[in-house]
Amino acid sequence: MREIGAEFAKGLDGLPEKEVRRQLAAIERTLREWSGSRKLYGQMFDDILKLKYFHQRYSNYLRWLTWKS
Repeated sequence: MREIGAEFAKGLDGLPEKEVRRQLAAIERTLREWSGSRKLYGQMFDDILKLKYFHQRYSNYLRWLTWKS
């Protein structure tokens, strides 16, 4: 979670499509691991919401990148 948050904190401006797709895959992998390996507890709620937000921002940026090119 820290790595994903640190990458997101760098910003999206100028990020290449390959890196955006890599970040999306990392977010999806993290959520899949959390949901498949154990119960989702209340203290994980904030992290899950952050990941959802990051995923949404990266997805929108990716759509913009593909539209722009």
